[in-house]
Amino acid sequence: TEASRIGKSSASGGVWHSKFQVYQAMHRLFDLAIRPGRLRDNSPVSRYMRPPKPKPPLYGYLYPSELIALLHCREVPVARRVLYALAVYTGLRKGSLCALTWRGLDFEHGTLTSLESKTGLPQMFESNASLMKLLAAWFEYQGRPKASAPLICPDDMDCTPEKEAQALREDLTSAGITRSALLERARNIERLRFHDLRATFVTWAMREGRGEGWIADRTGHLTPEMRARYARAARTLMDLIFK
Repeated sequence: TEASRIGKSSASGGVWHSKFQVYQAMHRLFDLAIRPGRLRDNSPVSRYMRPPKPKPPLYGYLYPSELIALLHCREVPVARRVLYALAVYTGLRKGSLCALTWRGLDFEHGTLTSLESKTGLPQMFESNASLMKLLAAWFEYQGRPKASAPLICPDDMDCTPEKEAQALREDLTSAGITRSALLERARNIERLRFHDLRATFVTWAMREGRGEGWIADRTGHLTPEMRARYARAARTLMDLIFK
């Protein structure tokens, strides 16, 4: 019901999302009371009562040196390191990454096929050559699994489901990475989330001068606001590299 949906949103979406869900529910309730209910002539929940959306916090992304340190850290389970590499070098969402099977890899032509996405549209694109070499080694390490087997088996992750972000931050610490913007929550700054590995992909791609079409083929649709945010991050990364 509407009440349970609001409660679920409150637990996962933060204070603003909770207020907005309540506003939506009340607005809809009084609209129905007016028509078709004919119980009221007007609604006390006007559009002026809609809670203002807060300014987005600063989200992080990894620097190339940080990813290298993370992938080389032997304290981090191998499966998690492979997942991190996949996330950064493909830009796929977590759900799409977990749904990847060996059937979707074409080592001969260097392509990767993702059949599940948030938009419901399948994707096939050329993969990074270094990533393909990593996946070929992972294929042998796994004992040449069947085509229907997942690239990353949850049992190999050694991580509680829905705790991937916490595991990522702990793995960064194990790799000797102490950048506070990634690990500590502060005013208007959000700690690194697993989803920010996707942001890392977009930021690096823009830094390399990749076009929007190339990026969209791998990530799906990006809003103008998100493109602007990633573009700013890419310029910052360029400044850091050339200092």
